[in-house]
Amino acid sequence: MRKTHYRTTPDLVATQRQFWISYHPEMEGYTYKEALLPIGRVASPGETLTDAELDPYRKAMRRGDPFPPVLVEGRRRGRWLVSDGNHRYRAANLEGYTHIPVLIATPALPRMLRPRRPLDQALPRRPKRYRRSS
Repeated sequence: MRKTHYRTTPDLVATQRQFWISYHPEMEGYTYKEALLPIGRVASPGETLTDAELDPYRKAMRRGDPFPPVLVEGRRRGRWLVSDGNHRYRAANLEGYTHIPVLIATPALPRMLRPRRPLDQALPRRPKRYRRSS
């Protein structure tokens, strides 16, 4: 029987979430949802990885070692984009897995309501003064 996805544990999920937020503080306001997505619905940026870089991941997946989930965000053309976990995603794809465990990062506020600048810099500017035309 063929495995459909690699193994993960709740501890690895929590660790991955904390690790991501510690390196990207702007992601603290996001909500995170665990899911198991078909590997065809996930897209990775155009980073090229060599076989030598992926071999340790592939061997560990064959042994059944647990891995943290791949962090995805922002759908584009119906596919989720990988934010963290390109090596795990590519190795799982090469191993022939049909699904991949992911953490879906979603902003707490819709894009149109998010401030464009950090809140401490979002103070109103001085209004322009207009000259009266006589």
